[in-house]
Amino acid sequence: MGEGASEGSGQPTVSFHVVQYRGLGALAGRAGVGLGHLPLRRVEGLRFWRLLMPTLGTSTRPWPRPIPHPTRFAFFGVWETTKALDDFVTQSATARRWGAQAKETWHVRLEPLQCRGTWGGLNPLPGATDPTGTDGPLAVLTYGRVHLRSWLPFWRFLPRPTGEALRRPGLMAVMLATEVFAPTVNVITFSLWRSAEEAMAFAYPAHGGEHGEAIGRVEREDWASEMLFARFRPVRSEGTWCGTDPLAGVSGRNVKGAKAMANAIDPMPTVTKAQAVSVAESSLRDLVSMLHSVTRPDARAMGDWTVRDVAAHLCAVLVVYPSILRGEGSPVAQVESIAAWNAEAVRNNAGRDYDAL
Repeated sequence: MGEGASEGSGQPTVSFHVVQYRGLGALAGRAGVGLGHLPLRRVEGLRFWRLLMPTLGTSTRPWPRPIPHPTRFAFFGVWETTKALDDFVTQSATARRWGAQAKETWHVRLEPLQCRGTWGGLNPLPGATDPTGTDGPLAVLTYGRVHLRSWLPFWRFLPRPTGEALRRPGLMAVMLATEVFAPTVNVITFSLWRSAEEAMAFAYPAHGGEHGEAIGRVEREDWASEMLFARFRPVRSEGTWCGTDPLAGVSGRNVKGAKAMANAIDPMPTVTKAQAVSVAESSLRDLVSMLHSVTRPDARAMGDWTVRDVAAHLCAVLVVYPSILRGEGSPVAQVESIAAWNAEAVRNNAGRDYDAL
């Protein structure tokens, strides 16, 4: 695809990245990059960012509910300038880790068109108010923070609009994801459409439909406490996502090869217990080293959590997970109780010395 918005357009540069690790590399990668949000806070020119855990499945057949994929993650970034993004991609330790450990990577630069709502209390693109859209392919990002009381009905209903989207001929690729280490229940979607008209026909159907019913229930039953809806014009893409670039050969309304992703197979990796233990121990050492390097543990790290809160949460998780694996049961009986358990675990460790954590 050709170049789009320039430095002088007045709008920030936006990027979306999908990284798939090779087998065991996923375990180290999940720890190294998923927990690498601490160094990301120091990346120059990075105005807003989120780390995401995509669901199982492929780019055209995602898992209908947000169950994290063990070998894949995504990164959404808003940059002050295109140079800041270029420097990150070519010089940062995070990007080098992607190149060294990833089975495949896909990157797309996006020109913001419209952004409504907030994510974590912020509108990352307040200047994006163009209602006219684009005459070529369109990228759509949505975020929803779901009330705990609404999580179960939302969870049960989610496969219906997801299935409807997959039946739409204008859909080229889609991702369902959750935010890494967010202390809330949330669902994110990122989708690529052949045209703005086809995307809007799904989002706001004239005659009902599953997605139309979902929008109605969100409003009537107060499912979400926070929402964001953003549209972008894809500017340039590179790499592969589930074996191909969904935007390759796309020019205006002429889509070539976009259906090639329909039969992409993404096999689950198999590892031995010894391999998993070895990578987990190595990742844990890296994590401890990373936390020790932090000079301001009370600085905000993710959402409302400080670095100290993240350390406290991980301490609790590292006690509970082995217990679950030994068959001793989980302290959480229902999925809607997870966020409350996380908050309680952080509070219970709040008085502990940071170095002890």
